[in-house]
Amino acid sequence: MSNRSEFWELLLSLRAGATLTLLSIFVIGVLLMGLVSNTLYSLLVDPASLGVGMARVLLFCGVLVAAAYGLYWREQHKPRRVQVVLDESRLAPPHRGLVWLLGPGSVEHALHTIRHHAGGLADGQVLHCWLVMQRGNAAVQIASNTLASQVAENKLAARLEPVLVDRPDVESTYQAVRHVFEQKAPAEGLSERDVVADITGGTKPMTTGMVLASLDGARDLEYVESQRDDAGDPIPGTLHVVWVNKSFRLEKTDGQAD
Repeated sequence: MSNRSEFWELLLSLRAGATLTLLSIFVIGVLLMGLVSNTLYSLLVDPASLGVGMARVLLFCGVLVAAAYGLYWREQHKPRRVQVVLDESRLAPPHRGLVWLLGPGSVEHALHTIRHHAGGLADGQVLHCWLVMQRGNAAVQIASNTLASQVAENKLAARLEPVLVDRPDVESTYQAVRHVFEQKAPAEGLSERDVVADITGGTKPMTTGMVLASLDGARDLEYVESQRDDAGDPIPGTLHVVWVNKSFRLEKTDGQAD
């Protein structure tokens, strides 16, 4: 909508949730419409009665329109503050199955996530953790060995199982994650709701493949978040596992297709 058409809409109609300034513009519009209608009525009844008064009426109408547009211009150009609230307070509930995208480098986030889920299980239960990782990648294999050592060192009730992919791309990861949900998890007596897929690790194509494989409503998603300092670096000891809410709705707006 152009600024000009929006101005006349505000002048002639009352928008829901209008501010005091926009309400003032509407009041001026009501006065303007009343003045114009009375003038037209007088002109029809007795054209000669207006005379010089017509110029005054037109001048007053111009003043009203100018005042309304001045209020509108000030409303459009005043400083605005936008507050965005991100709710990352809902921790992912412990699951008996975890699908993790394992890449090279630090395994801190993976270890924290395994501890989160394994620590919330009942006595005697074991976390089944499937590591989607690239076949033949030496750096990834080192990360896998490191993670296994730290899981054992921390005495976590978790069983790690690699799920090898030939390429760390969208399609390979999609098929691997689906294979876990549809075959590997049931073989361990786990339903889809018992397993959560974590999008923290891996490459961007691998993350995309995992998300696509987990869009079914029964498949949970999560990621690891942390508080950050002024430089944007993670603050040690603030890691938490966040559940991804997939219950949002996509709605079309005017002029857009579904």
